[in-house]
Amino acid sequence: MKYHPLNSPHIAYTELGTCNASLINPEMINVEMRCEKTNCCQSMRCIKVLRVRHDRLYIYEKSTICWFCLPFPLVLVPFEFLAVPKMTTNAAIVDDRDPLIQYAGTWNGAGSSSEFYSTTTWSPKQGSTASLSFVGTSVTVYGSVGPSKPPGSSLAFAVDDSVTGTYTAPSGMTTAIHHEALWTSPTLSSGSHTLIITQTTAQTSGVIFLDYIMYNTTSTSQPYFIDDRDSRITYTPAWVQEGSDEDFQHTCQKSLSAGDSFTLEFEGQSISFWGGNTSPTQNASVEIDGGSPTFFGAPTDATTTNNLLFHFDDLPAGKHTLAVTAQNGEPVWTDYFIVNPNIASLPSGSSASPISSSTPSSSKESTAPPSIASPKPTPTGAIVGGVKTAEESAPNSSYIKCLSTNTVRDLHDPCCGA
Repeated sequence: MKYHPLNSPHIAYTELGTCNASLINPEMINVEMRCEKTNCCQSMRCIKVLRVRHDRLYIYEKSTICWFCLPFPLVLVPFEFLAVPKMTTNAAIVDDRDPLIQYAGTWNGAGSSSEFYSTTTWSPKQGSTASLSFVGTSVTVYGSVGPSKPPGSSLAFAVDDSVTGTYTAPSGMTTAIHHEALWTSPTLSSGSHTLIITQTTAQTSGVIFLDYIMYNTTSTSQPYFIDDRDSRITYTPAWVQEGSDEDFQHTCQKSLSAGDSFTLEFEGQSISFWGGNTSPTQNASVEIDGGSPTFFGAPTDATTTNNLLFHFDDLPAGKHTLAVTAQNGEPVWTDYFIVNPNIASLPSGSSASPISSSTPSSSKESTAPPSIASPKPTPTGAIVGGVKTAEESAPNSSYIKCLSTNTVRDLHDPCCGA
């Protein structure tokens, strides 16, 4: 066997020997490479089938310097294991009465059962402002709008003093509209931002009412909203999609018969389920993480939309699965869910519990909307609404839970004045 170096300006090869090329699979020529380390982080010796010449197969040794020490043989790691884990993006929701919103100027309180936590905030004075600092990639301001008279009413929006927009109340309205997206920002850079809302044109009676603000974020420092159309919810086929002005996002869904169900996967330490009601004999069960079912019926003060149907609190931090099943043919209406993240992650001054109802305050001059006393959420693991025993929840039960008389005055009209 003869050894000699190949001519190369960059790499030195040494011929190890030759053999009959007819004995070698042609597909392996110029492909096969066998290597071994000689000194860690110093050199590597590779044996490679390089080429065939005159029916002879030439095999060479290649010596090179390692640029760092690798375990050998080399192990390839799939790309997905090297990628940074994707963070879940949620729609954080901030009520108009949340202390995170800072008000300046003249602001008054209002509200009806159609609105988030039954509260809104409005201003009769031009130049009044409301600001919110948040961490996210987009923000939407929602509100209710009532009939207006000339010169109308309008708001201006600005994010970081650069992204701007406006909303002007439509003319000719005769009834109020709810859950209106007053303005949505374009996509923002990921990070901290400040939204400023300014009352640019005002009337002495309420026209544009701030209800809540939602922003897309991966942060877990604020309760977040899950709509009935969210992909995290899995419905059995019979559910029917509907919607109205008073439904959040103007969408909802209802069951048709006993056994219709849905499941929702979420991450947090508490969850509230909100929906409509059209029957005093509504009957459904709810389970958390496959636990024992709890039955619930219509709330005693139920309205056709926006009822707090149940609330689970003090769940272990982490992921959970909620399951709701209709127990009879009376519709179970699904509108939205409010999930509170890990309680310890909430910033000082934030509330991790929903407010079920409130009473509108009187109008007055202030630098913040009037404080409105509200009932506290139900105790740990409790169900809001008509809680039934197993006997009462039986399909043929004669149990009937009557709805109390409920009259709600919509304050979003010209009579709601300062």
